[in-house]
Amino acid sequence: MNMDVATLLSNFHESISAPLQDITNALGESVQQIDSRYQSSLAELANARALGEISPAEFDIELAREKMVLEAQLISQEIMIKSALQTAIDTAFSTLPVSVAADPVTT
Repeated sequence: MNMDVATLLSNFHESISAPLQDITNALGESVQQIDSRYQSSLAELANARALGEISPAEFDIELAREKMVLEAQLISQEIMIKSALQTAIDTAFSTLPVSVAADPVTT
């Protein structure tokens, strides 16, 4: 059986490249949103502490809360990324049986 492995791999690459690029773009946008949201939030928190509007204990509590919220958001991103990666991998691997089945057998 002569299979055009280069074509097979090319089809595989095409099937996985676009979804992976989409994941990368979405992650970049999400990180930028999280970053800008937390920059302003943390700046306000630090300013409130510097002006004496909140006590050191309140500051620590608020920092811990901000940390947990950020961690939850990043875990949410991780779940979405894993789901998108699994979809991309499933799509790419689904091209392999079709490509192999479509390849004529020559002896």
